[in-house]
Amino acid sequence: MTSMFEDIQGQIKDKKFLCAYLERNGITRVTQEYHGSGDSGDFDSPEFEPLQKWKLIPSEHKSSVMDAFESLFTDNLQESIGIDWWNNEGGYGKCELDVLKGEAYCHTVQEQDEMIWGEGHYSWEYDDDEAFNIIKSLRDRGLERIKFDTRGDGTLDEIIPIPPMTITDEERADLETLSRTLHDRYGDEIVTGEKIAAVFGDTTNTDYTNWADVEVDMRLSKYKVDYNLKIGESISGPGYTEDTAWIRDEEDED
Repeated sequence: MTSMFEDIQGQIKDKKFLCAYLERNGITRVTQEYHGSGDSGDFDSPEFEPLQKWKLIPSEHKSSVMDAFESLFTDNLQESIGIDWWNNEGGYGKCELDVLKGEAYCHTVQEQDEMIWGEGHYSWEYDDDEAFNIIKSLRDRGLERIKFDTRGDGTLDEIIPIPPMTITDEERADLETLSRTLHDRYGDEIVTGEKIAAVFGDTTNTDYTNWADVEVDMRLSKYKVDYNLKIGESISGPGYTEDTAWIRDEEDED
């Protein structure tokens, strides 16, 4: 028996025909995820449900059906999505076609990446904390004050000793270790959940970097070190979201 759907080439890209073809073959739902960043984006392969029904569709038809489904979203929904999900931090989303209703939806999330800063002032006696052995050693060399920054990967970006003096490679490495220690010790205390929530609305779906920017300003006396600490956490999470829908109109029903 010859089916009206046997020759689908050239017709399957019609939205009404696509839904009718899928319904005829027992497919009730199709989904496709997409994601992007850094000025490019990709669509994953669509998934057809129930899978067992999809497996029964002739192999020579499947590529045309998949192309048609991708065209449905790229031609009819992608242009109507009002947020950028492929540039900079990018974003992600999911398209869904309800075959029986003839309705398609996209839920899109734009990623957001923010540097959130906090600041605190602390004081420690040298003998109370081994982490400050390097500072005590520098103080014994005549250092009165030191400023140093770490950037991103934890390496020192700049060291300003007062009065000026040479900082050896070994001392630089010890200062990097101290900076990491201070980040681990005070990061959550300085960059609080309230600060993050003020930017993202909540803290449920945010990802912290393993390392962030740290700025240290230390003043050394005979028995203790007073220091001001600034920490900037690079935090990413979902920013703007948008739902977009295409509903089969009257013209499609004709």
